[in-house]
Amino acid sequence: MLNKNYFYLLSLIIFLFLSIRLSFACDIQNLKIVKFNDKNQAVGELQKCLNELGFSIKSGITNFFGKETQQALKNFYKQMLNIDVDGKNFGTKGLRWFKSNYPKLATKFQTGFLIKVSSKEDLKKRLTESTDYYDYFRLNQRQTADIALLAPSMSSLELSTEKQVTPSRYSETNVQVKDIDEPDIVKNDGLHIYFANEKPILRYIENVFVERKTGINIIKAFPPKDISLLTNITSENKEFIKNLLLDKDNKILITFGYKTINAYNIATPGNPEKIWNYEYAENNELLTARLYQGKIYLFLRSYIDRKNPCPLNILNNPTNQFYLNCNDFYIPREPIANNISYSIFILDPKSGHIDKKVSFIGALTNSVIYVSPKNIYVTYHYYENFVDYILDFYTNELKDILPSDIIDRITKLKIYDISKEAKIFEINLILNKYINTLSNEKNFDDEIRNRFKDYLTKNLKNFEKTAIVKIDINNLEIKKTGYIPGKLLNQFSLDEYNDYLRTAVTLGERNFFFSPIQVNITSTNAVYILDSDLNIVGNLENLGLTERIYGARFYGTRGYLVTFRQIDPFYVLDLSNPKNPLLKGELKIPGYSSYLEELDNNLVLGIGQENFKVKVSLFDINDASNPIELDKYILDDRWSEILNNHRAFLKDKNYKIFFLPSSYKAYIFSYDNKKLKLEKEITSPIKRAIYIDNYLYLISNKEIIVLNENNWQEEAKLKLNDDDDYINF
Repeated sequence: MLNKNYFYLLSLIIFLFLSIRLSFACDIQNLKIVKFNDKNQAVGELQKCLNELGFSIKSGITNFFGKETQQALKNFYKQMLNIDVDGKNFGTKGLRWFKSNYPKLATKFQTGFLIKVSSKEDLKKRLTESTDYYDYFRLNQRQTADIALLAPSMSSLELSTEKQVTPSRYSETNVQVKDIDEPDIVKNDGLHIYFANEKPILRYIENVFVERKTGINIIKAFPPKDISLLTNITSENKEFIKNLLLDKDNKILITFGYKTINAYNIATPGNPEKIWNYEYAENNELLTARLYQGKIYLFLRSYIDRKNPCPLNILNNPTNQFYLNCNDFYIPREPIANNISYSIFILDPKSGHIDKKVSFIGALTNSVIYVSPKNIYVTYHYYENFVDYILDFYTNELKDILPSDIIDRITKLKIYDISKEAKIFEINLILNKYINTLSNEKNFDDEIRNRFKDYLTKNLKNFEKTAIVKIDINNLEIKKTGYIPGKLLNQFSLDEYNDYLRTAVTLGERNFFFSPIQVNITSTNAVYILDSDLNIVGNLENLGLTERIYGARFYGTRGYLVTFRQIDPFYVLDLSNPKNPLLKGELKIPGYSSYLEELDNNLVLGIGQENFKVKVSLFDINDASNPIELDKYILDDRWSEILNNHRAFLKDKNYKIFFLPSSYKAYIFSYDNKKLKLEKEITSPIKRAIYIDNYLYLISNKEIIVLNENNWQEEAKLKLNDDDDYINF
């Protein structure tokens, strides 16, 4: 019944999902003299300006000069003017200060919705004002971060002068942006393969396998007749190595584990030498990394302790610890569930020295990172201040079914100088008393449910959002911040082209359990295009109603989008005019594609599922208004790593083939003549494939198989683990 579960849910969950407004802007021309107990727009303007400078008002912009505004004003006079006042008046001295000093301070201390933390007390206060609903997501893994500290000298990085037969070409990791390398389990330099091989330790307790570890196999790969295992770097302390980066220019291999980052000099591949390493401090997590123009970019996420938020230990090495100080952080101006810090570090691969860093505090959910040659984009999903929507819903949408005195009492809550949580509990008390007087609670319940669903649907774009932080890739300065409606799928939902950011989002794909009554909102999808200041300048909305995005890809002036519920609408988008994106064509077919790849001009590959089996589709986009599925192939397998990890995919344009791993097999397809042809099927759990010259290397934990791409005959094979020791995970 509404009078029992309804208000408990309202009070508890709304409390958990209080969030921020990102659009406040101080206009010093509208500042006026105001005093305690005033209620007008001039007070609201003062509140905006105080918030901009970091003197936050917990209840937000209320237009009412109450105790919270008084305290914020008192702090402002003390810190900025060095004057002790009671805070009950904003007068001529304050006005003069703002007009003389605000523009330069605003530029220095804020960037969009983020503001620089001024002190430990400032950070603690802001964290205390935010909500706790992400606390159960605490990060329990330890990981690495940064250090502008000591590292071994690089005198040992002398390159080998041994003459070797060199290939004419070789593949690299399949990445989103050309020349920006991403971590993966396999790297190669044309002569050697570096493989983070999961090798089991055969230790059983009551016939149950209980332990495993990884090592890095370094393999002489070219020419195939000389393939051999040069050495194995054994992971320390049973550390599980997740991924690798290879700095080919400096001959350095970087390994990423759950606890550590290690760097090795591989100038002599058969004799790697560790040159630096870091261990992640407690409650730190490595999100991802990049290698670009000889620099390592680390992206870390750290849990923030509100009682003792800083300094925050991020990374440690054998001789030093690296901390983020209180004034290293940016934080949202308005309260959000912000107990997670995002930190980006630039490391020198040769020394491990941290050259630059930036950190900001935000929400945990759905962190998506995209890196272009110019900028870094870090995003997270959040909900706008839901209290205001609740107040608006009751006071404006229920006027015809709630008595006027109830509406009046709720309306007054808007200007009360009390916390948002207190307002929710006040609504609870007011309505609970009223509903207890009704004889038709069920009808009232149904009416509110239906109206609230309509209200949420109408306001969906306003309260479900993704925050975007844009950071200069060279100096790690925060350039702009902004937001878009909805939720991103993954890094391919973002793309920068000609200084515009293209985004693909889903809205409403979930039950809104934090609303007064649980309601299902019809999902929809959209593409938003943002200018260099992160203002939305173009959009395509209402794509795939009742569905959600399963795959997205942007290429130049074209975009491809796949939404799915039961039928897969494959959309072709014309993005040549960023201010007027167009839906050019749509194709509805069974199943979906989660990975999209342009094979040639007007030829797109989709890898996904149909009827719970892996499906490969070939789309002809020659007529963008009429996309055609030229061919498809359904595997007798339910899963491929490519469905959620693009790095497992390999394409060789010279031979017009691509590699696709599945659970227990691997497939090599040709797409020549715009037809899918299965060239080779390997009954082995192959994890990755690379090519060197005209040879395809198929890599598993157990062995490497080398195939000649001209005839698909086996040229060589190298065993990596003994059959007795091998266990397939």
